[in-house]
Amino acid sequence: MTSAAGRLDGLQRAAARVALKFAVDETIGDLSVETATKSSDVYVECGQVFLEEGSARSLRPSDAFVAKWVAPLPAELVPDRAPGGGYSMGIFEAIHRVWVTMGNKLYMWNYRAGCNPETSISFMQFDRAEHVLTSVALVRSKSHVFRDDVQYVLAVASQIQVTVVEVVISADDELSLKFTGLAAPSNNVSMLKIVGTHTGRVFCCGSDGELYELEYQAVDGWFTRKCRLVNCSAPRAAVIPSFAKWFASQDALTDAAIDESGWPTLYTLSQSSCIRAYDLGVDGVSVPVERTRLDRLWLDACTLCPNLARALNYTQDSSQIPPAAEVNAMFELLTVEMPAVGAVLGQLTTQQKWEALRQHNRVATKYIVGLCTVPAVDSARVRLIAITSGGYRLYFAVDATVTDGPVQQMSLVHVRAPPKGFVPSDIRPVLASCRGVFMFANPSGINTADVLHALTPDLSAAATSGAGQPFTELVSTLPMEGRVCAVAESGAMFRNMSAQVLPPGFSVQAGLFAPPAGRVSSRNELTCASGLDTRGHSFVLLTTSCVCELVKLRPEDQLYNILSSPDDSNMEWFYEFYGDLEAGAQCLAVACKTPEGEISEEAHRIAEAAVQAFYRHGGAPCFDASTPPPVPQALYLCATPTCPASVTFSARYEAALLYLARLLRPAWLLPVLRETFAGRPEWTTPEPQLASLQSSLVCLRFVVDTVLRTYAEAAITPQQTPAENGVYAGDGIIKRALSLQRRSLDEEAQRLEQQACAQLACLIDRALDAVRLLRILMDTRILDDSEEAVAAHVWSGIALCGQLKLSELDTRSLLSCRLAELACTTEGLALARRAVAVALNRAVVCDARAVAQQRKKSKHAGGSPAERIQTLTSPFVDGLSVKLSEACPSVHTAHNVRLFHGLNMLCRAHAFARMRHASDSALACQQEALAALKQVEETPIIDAAACMLDVGAYRSVVDLALTLAPLRDPLGLAVRFYKHHFPAVDVGGHRAYTARLECYQAILNVLDALRNGGVEGMNEEVIREHGSVLTQCHTSDDELLHYLLYQLYLTAGNTAALMKLHTNFVEGFLRTNAPHLLWKWLEERGRLREAADVLLGIIASREVPLPEKVMHLERALNLIASASGAPSDTKQIEIARLQLAILNELVGVTSEKAALARERLNTELLTVGQLLEYVAAFNMPHVHLRLLFVSGEVASTTQICGLWESAFVKDGGNLNAFADTVKTFGKKYFHSPIFPYEFLINWMEICNYVERASLPMADPSLPYRVVLLFVSEIGVPYPDVLEEYDAMYQCRPSVKDAAFWADVPKKLHLLQVIQFLVQRWVAQPRGGPRHAGEAAVMRDKAAQSLARYKVDLARWYMYEGTAALQRKFEQLSAHFT
Repeated sequence: MTSAAGRLDGLQRAAARVALKFAVDETIGDLSVETATKSSDVYVECGQVFLEEGSARSLRPSDAFVAKWVAPLPAELVPDRAPGGGYSMGIFEAIHRVWVTMGNKLYMWNYRAGCNPETSISFMQFDRAEHVLTSVALVRSKSHVFRDDVQYVLAVASQIQVTVVEVVISADDELSLKFTGLAAPSNNVSMLKIVGTHTGRVFCCGSDGELYELEYQAVDGWFTRKCRLVNCSAPRAAVIPSFAKWFASQDALTDAAIDESGWPTLYTLSQSSCIRAYDLGVDGVSVPVERTRLDRLWLDACTLCPNLARALNYTQDSSQIPPAAEVNAMFELLTVEMPAVGAVLGQLTTQQKWEALRQHNRVATKYIVGLCTVPAVDSARVRLIAITSGGYRLYFAVDATVTDGPVQQMSLVHVRAPPKGFVPSDIRPVLASCRGVFMFANPSGINTADVLHALTPDLSAAATSGAGQPFTELVSTLPMEGRVCAVAESGAMFRNMSAQVLPPGFSVQAGLFAPPAGRVSSRNELTCASGLDTRGHSFVLLTTSCVCELVKLRPEDQLYNILSSPDDSNMEWFYEFYGDLEAGAQCLAVACKTPEGEISEEAHRIAEAAVQAFYRHGGAPCFDASTPPPVPQALYLCATPTCPASVTFSARYEAALLYLARLLRPAWLLPVLRETFAGRPEWTTPEPQLASLQSSLVCLRFVVDTVLRTYAEAAITPQQTPAENGVYAGDGIIKRALSLQRRSLDEEAQRLEQQACAQLACLIDRALDAVRLLRILMDTRILDDSEEAVAAHVWSGIALCGQLKLSELDTRSLLSCRLAELACTTEGLALARRAVAVALNRAVVCDARAVAQQRKKSKHAGGSPAERIQTLTSPFVDGLSVKLSEACPSVHTAHNVRLFHGLNMLCRAHAFARMRHASDSALACQQEALAALKQVEETPIIDAAACMLDVGAYRSVVDLALTLAPLRDPLGLAVRFYKHHFPAVDVGGHRAYTARLECYQAILNVLDALRNGGVEGMNEEVIREHGSVLTQCHTSDDELLHYLLYQLYLTAGNTAALMKLHTNFVEGFLRTNAPHLLWKWLEERGRLREAADVLLGIIASREVPLPEKVMHLERALNLIASASGAPSDTKQIEIARLQLAILNELVGVTSEKAALARERLNTELLTVGQLLEYVAAFNMPHVHLRLLFVSGEVASTTQICGLWESAFVKDGGNLNAFADTVKTFGKKYFHSPIFPYEFLINWMEICNYVERASLPMADPSLPYRVVLLFVSEIGVPYPDVLEEYDAMYQCRPSVKDAAFWADVPKKLHLLQVIQFLVQRWVAQPRGGPRHAGEAAVMRDKAAQSLARYKVDLARWYMYEGTAALQRKFEQLSAHFT
């Protein structure tokens, strides 16, 4: 494995471990997991908090809440009676006001101002209502109805109408109310609860059991009023029918809650504990549709929670009465809570008291008094929590298959019993729910005071025990001053709780960044220090006497308080309470947090203390104790088996990994870019969050460096074992061996953890590089693709070296690429480098543009040209490049710094070339650019070449390309890839070949530019430059470049230029790519024998057709003859030509056998024997005869005569066609055995006679055409012809078919031909030795034959023409006497 591959593998291993740590935070605080366990009442007492104004009590480690401030309620607002009967109180936390209704008046008081003793107490009064107010709510204002500065409105409900009031808060927090005139009559229906959505919708809970929506608009419509109440429970009734309420059953709606964190849903609660769920649509603006109705819950609740069943007296036997003391104690508590009951029932017996207690318990426990929605971030399934009057919490969940849609079906999944000491009451339980914090108001035994029980998730149990454990909560008891009227979370109104929901289904590689379920519960305060949740739990409590703010201490706050105190014992409690993993992560959170501004000495001391605690409680790595250590190798007689033990890393490493996961998670799994509503890309993670993440990562990197340095400096020194002390006498050797093995395992575990820490450090470095890169890209405004930003090169005429804006493909990639991919994958690294290139290209062009803008100034400026040029230099590009190299070295290396420095110099050279008196500077910039770019193999050679061509630096382009090509392919893989004909399996060779081709393309661009006339048009200088560039290429030692140029010569058909080359690579190229030119190239250089060998090699190729084989064979034999001085072998050439003749004969034959024969004949040269098989098989007598002559094979006369007969048939039985064949063969093969002229004369004369007999009106010359053929065309001697005709006349046995001539008419035909033959001989001129000898033979033969012919003619006097023939013979005889 190469070093780069090893680093990538280690990086991905660390990223996979971080992904596994994401699951640690998934189950902590997730109600879907907690409520999956059996219903229970497991609580842990956490302590008390006293609301004493100005108290400076020191905090204990276990404290969960602290009182931040307490403000007494103004005397005018302090009630003289318990809330109810036209008097109610509440908190508008969004505007920091306490509201109080007294009859028909509404008062609001700024409790923030009340915290300051120096501020005068003032409150706002609204008294426009004419009847008793029943409910008040602060809701968002609708858009396009009020002014833009009106964010909230008051919905004020009285017994007869609901009114909308404007709420305007000035810059100095002054409140003013304005009556809008928007009011809707309620027709004697009291609205008991009003809730609103973030879009401004207002829903009211009617005392008649119906749900209403208050709709209002700016003006009246055609058929609707601008303010009206719409019945949502009965959609068909748009307006409330007043008379119908007298006949309907009254089940008033007492509470309502809206969940907008997922699918917008409205929940309502009726007086009879009936829960309904209304679907508001995916956008929250649809007409409410009832989806679920829950009204029979108690049987399921009792099944889930036996404690609730006992409380409802469903399972407890009434005959079993507890002891009298216990009954009396419980009854006394009841009388304190309900004095009226105690006055009436004070003298009851124990059994009667017990019956009264049971009756009260059923009533106080059975009814649901409040609803709390569960944000989607806290649970995937649990959507609603209902609280009974007895303090029981009922958890409702949706079906697991429809968690992302509307609430179609809900069911009760968990019941949570109240903490011990909570007394059920049916008077007015007060509760609040915020990120897992529940608060119950409970009478304290004093009429005017309550006790508030605050329940929070037990993170220590979840962190140390894991999933599957009982649902555990911490209980904090808060004694209150007065009765609790309201509790509200600070800053909670309309908060988007789904902001931290992670994108589901994210996956880069299998097992690398696979996310968990996708949600991190906001109830998990262990993640608050890492940036997932920086908000603390803060509550505003309103009692009948004061307003106070309670702050929930997070684990980070507890640790900070512990580190601030001099007592170190509390740190042990912290580690024991939260476990080593979570406590270590919290220590890192405190140590790595960087406050704004200068770090104080106290903060530095606390950070140091946190780091020391992190190291002190870090532990050491070890192998799994459940797996026995392997037996030492010395005890084995054979090969040692592999150790099955698995290593367990130390808490120090695991805590660092967990903290890193929490740091990265807010941005790690999110895309780098996202689309706005306008369709434009924008950064997903804001720059301040990236800056905070960078600071924390730098601190964490320092801690990990310290860990690595500790590993390097300190070796493991295990404690001495008894075996090493010599305690064991008999088996000391085995014990010592086991101890040594244990030490070896410890050292191996230490080594593995050191390796994992190094991988973690690498991951932090890559994450830092990615974060810093994003911040720099934000600073350079790379997403700004306006015309002014990207058209600088057009304005200045500068040739651009790269892109000025992100391509569409890169933009889409950044929209889908997560930060994890950007940091830990090769694809992400390539994408980051392309983005960096765009940013630097913009800087390069802007720098060159500045030079171009000085063009006019430099013309008129004073001083030397060098001084004028010096004023144009700018370090902007180099500064940005160096900054990128220092901030993110994995993305922008030192090579990239040199690269963009060279590109900057190129653009400067281009700008200087267009300026007067700047040619020297242009040349200097060009040379500096060339020197810089020649050191960087990633140089964009095509773009750089374009810049150089614009300034006429042709040879510089060639020099750059020839330098970069071997840098990109140092092992020469491209040449091997080329010579092996581009094998698909050679991936490395293909990559090297492609890289080299880019360099060569730059050279080809230079040649094309020069052929087109260069920059200034075609002239002699351009022609000379073109020749110089070609010479520079031809004299280089780049073999692949030579091959590329030669291939271009071949493609262009310029073989003459290729044949003139004398380089070392021409012969090899021609031998591989153009052997048909190689033999010519060798022949021109006098290497004849090598040229002949090349031709013979071409002939041996099956790809070369037979005609070319014949031509190349003839040329090769001639070259061999010329090289050796001997005559060439014509026999091979003749055989090859005959094979070609056979191939031509088979062209028209369509049989399969002929096709196979053609394929073989056209691809290889065959022997004579093989050719004879083909001519015999396909009846080719002409070729057969020629093959017999060329091969010299002996054939019988019968075989030869049969071939001639077949040839006659082959010629169609046409005597004229056959005569042409005979004439051709006779001229060439007259003296060869394959030309039996005696047989041919006889055969042709027979045919001639037959044809003449069938054509009585034929040409008179027909009888003599055969004899004329042989004596005139072929040149057979007259005596030989006369002898053959005489043999035919006499019907000698040597003549084939002699019986044919036995008839007198046929003999007369022969005598006529003989007379013509002799007459022709007599008429020929005489001369020469041949004719002299021939004349003597002819005279002797003619003299003998003519006498016999005349005798026979005398006997055949009766036949026509004998007399004339006889006279002609008489005349001829006179010549031979």
